[in-house]
Amino acid sequence: MYFTCIFGSAFLSALAGLVLELELLQAWPRIRNDLAATAAILAALLITLSTTGDFQRKWQANRLAAAAMENLAYELVTVKTAAGLSGVIVEIQAINDARNKGIVGEQPAGRSSEASRSRIGAQPAAQRAR
Repeated sequence: MYFTCIFGSAFLSALAGLVLELELLQAWPRIRNDLAATAAILAALLITLSTTGDFQRKWQANRLAAAAMENLAYELVTVKTAAGLSGVIVEIQAINDARNKGIVGEQPAGRSSEASRSRIGAQPAAQRAR
């Protein structure tokens, strides 16, 4: 949604300027003006929607959480004990909590590897499993 609003508004803004300059539409000034005004209004609405919906922050929170989960998946491959698996589950919960807080605007989302590991011990999951 974020990128649709951003790129859509840029496209519609450029289209508004193009419509006013097209010689093809010189014979129909009312249609030309209406098309340009419509494109400009839609561009303004998309920017307003993007800003009020705070889509950039939500996209960033989701992207950071996805990257943290991907990194944790690499650790999960090497987990061989129940204790190691429990630690990974705690980290998944921490990532999910950070993501939700990032979406609602309480704090930036992402996996703080030191903060989440401090809850389950100082060693990475791969070392705990050994």
